[in-house]
Amino acid sequence: MKEFMKLINTLEKGSIEECKTLLESFNTEHDKARSIDWLAYEDKAKLWANIFARLDDTAGNAPIVVHLLNSLRILSREKNTLESVITEEYVKCLLRCSGLQVGSPPDPVIGPVECLNGMKVIFNMIFQSEKLQNMFITNKLLDALVMHVRPDDGAPLENQYFLLKTFFIITALAKKTGSIVRNDLNGIEVIVNYIDTMGNTSAPYEKLVADVICEALKVLYNIIHNIFPNNMELTAEIFDSKDFTLLCKMCRLIRRNLLHHVLASEKKMEVDCHSIHLLTVVPPECYEELLRDDESETSAGTTVPIIFEGKDLTAIDCILNVLNTKLDSTDRSPAEPLLVVCCKMARKNRSIRRYLKHRILPPLKKQDVIQRPEIGDSLRNKLCVLIHTPAGCATEVSATLLFTLCKENAAKLVKYTGYGNAAGLLADRGLMLGGRGDDGLYSDDSDSETEEYTEVRDQINSIEGWMKPEPPPLDMTEEQKEFEAMKLVETIDKLTSSKTIQPCLIGPDGKPQPIGSVLELQEAMESSIKTSPRLTASDTDSD
Repeated sequence: MKEFMKLINTLEKGSIEECKTLLESFNTEHDKARSIDWLAYEDKAKLWANIFARLDDTAGNAPIVVHLLNSLRILSREKNTLESVITEEYVKCLLRCSGLQVGSPPDPVIGPVECLNGMKVIFNMIFQSEKLQNMFITNKLLDALVMHVRPDDGAPLENQYFLLKTFFIITALAKKTGSIVRNDLNGIEVIVNYIDTMGNTSAPYEKLVADVICEALKVLYNIIHNIFPNNMELTAEIFDSKDFTLLCKMCRLIRRNLLHHVLASEKKMEVDCHSIHLLTVVPPECYEELLRDDESETSAGTTVPIIFEGKDLTAIDCILNVLNTKLDSTDRSPAEPLLVVCCKMARKNRSIRRYLKHRILPPLKKQDVIQRPEIGDSLRNKLCVLIHTPAGCATEVSATLLFTLCKENAAKLVKYTGYGNAAGLLADRGLMLGGRGDDGLYSDDSDSETEEYTEVRDQINSIEGWMKPEPPPLDMTEEQKEFEAMKLVETIDKLTSSKTIQPCLIGPDGKPQPIGSVLELQEAMESSIKTSPRLTASDTDSD
């Protein structure tokens, strides 16, 4: 406490050398501290004031500017103090010390190190307070960010990285900023061109380059994703020609990112995930750009191109490889954006849908149906696990993807997943008695079943989706069987009466309908079995 008060007094009246010694000591001691709770508010406010008083005269305090900013970085972690002590003048001073002032020449004392520390202070303030977000926006922080997001800006790569982190946090937390950057500051074009220049190299991305590209992709997502309401289907017609051209270029850059080599494997995954995430906010007409094989700048280490039916599907294969990795994780929720992208591509691009079908739902062979659909290491197996595992929206989207790849044919979905796994989606869509969803969206089917599958098709249990072995005969008399059956009926009746379970039948609309008693269930069992979906000769695999 005594040393702290000495720091406050020295900043007010002491020499440069005295201030430097005390600031270095304070910064070292509290570098990892989340707050300084033991200090009274009045003392903290005075420390803020004395630091900014020194920063107002950067020329006279040049040797300690970086230490002053480092101290502010530590103090700015406390939200409660921030909103009451920060003024418009403090904000303007910080922008000047970060090299982000607009309309005035750069401060000659402020170099790259000072700029970096200043941006860290601004980042903390934006993260902590909506009030301060608005203050920085009012003082043209967005204009400065757009102005400096340029590869020829001359700033060190670390400074560019933190500039983009600041850009990301303000566009993420202050929702109105997306439209400002997009409409008033030409933000989409600026960021797309920045990503293009940063990634235009044949050399593998180094770690910091990958970080910079990831932050730029995150900023781009923030300023695009809220252009239209979430329930509006994106099409090329609702974008003006300039924005559509930029989105097509962005898809080409996404393809380049997916094919480019990154020195650190974990950074490669980050670049891929952020790139794929952007595909959720572009119209489907742009997806054709992912299939263009006109890139000459991809790095060494790129896999051999995958040509499928005359088109380059290498980028789509990369997306599936990322999805496969995410599905192996115990937390499968991060797979949701990838599943959404796959669904959109499958519905809107025939070439991509056929390749997704080729990878995820290839024609079944005997070895594929000798175990449950959810057992195994294939993408089909992993998606079948996901559709009956509580994983939030990922569960629903994975079922939708499989249904889309089956061209919304209920019988075909049952063939690949089993009726039990498919029941939730079919119930939601009124297709538990079979049928199709959007008949006009897909081309007609033709027969492409394997001979192996055709030979064993009648042995497959359609409820569970595999060749379930016949259970051994029960070593019981007929009277014992009847007794056990009645016990089961009574147990179900008790559970129904207590509302623990609610037996249902499939109604004429294809959706489950509650029934009143177990006897009603028994009476309808035979007809229910007859109407359960079975794969017919017309419900086959190909497009």
